[in-house]
Amino acid sequence: MAEDNDLKDVIAAETSRGRSQPKRVMTLERKRAIQRAAARLADSNCTEREFLETIRALGYEEGSPEFERCVKLWREFRG
Repeated sequence: MAEDNDLKDVIAAETSRGRSQPKRVMTLERKRAIQRAAARLADSNCTEREFLETIRALGYEEGSPEFERCVKLWREFRG
């Protein structure tokens, strides 16, 4: 399945007019990563440990304001 997404990204970049748009390909990869993470986090059985692993995988660094906000929201949501 990952190969299909890679192929779609390459085709999207190659069929665009003018020069290659690597930024667009990176945006598509980021979008897919966020979609996978959202699906994982939507699971009501997701533990806090799994949540933390997921947001780290998205690139949030532990201790950063964004990381701390995500953790705070998670804890409020899980009550």
